[in-house]
Amino acid sequence: GMKVYDNDENGNMTLGERKDVATTWFGALILVDHMNDGKGYRKWLRKTSLEVGCFLLVKQFYPGEDYSKRPKIFVCVVGDKRDVSTFLKRWRSSRVDVDSRGKACLERQMTTLHEGVLTFENPYDALDWDQAASEDKFTVTEDQMTIT
Repeated sequence: GMKVYDNDENGNMTLGERKDVATTWFGALILVDHMNDGKGYRKWLRKTSLEVGCFLLVKQFYPGEDYSKRPKIFVCVVGDKRDVSTFLKRWRSSRVDVDSRGKACLERQMTTLHEGVLTFENPYDALDWDQAASEDKFTVTEDQMTIT
């Protein structure tokens, strides 16, 4: 499978120098209804994306800028088709959140908005992946990402 990450001399994950920019990128855009344990949930998503070698974007969105309501949460996973599938399988079968009583539970309210091949002019120019992994406030504009 395509491995997106290399390890630097300190053993930290870094974005591998890629020669094959023509790689077919596969992506899934998921809408998560809510996260009761946002911190733990996000940590699980980050850890799992690193383990399977996918890129991860997590973005909160308040419809109509109404901050009194719960935000909608969009999760975008990009990588090799097989790795993205592995990520989604793990996500559906792992206890990623807690219920109202604080008991670990599966994600029952995730909606797959899109799953398919992505085309980029050049993903490295289009997206600042280091920032993307660490920031909630991250937007991908229409001209940066077109879905075929």
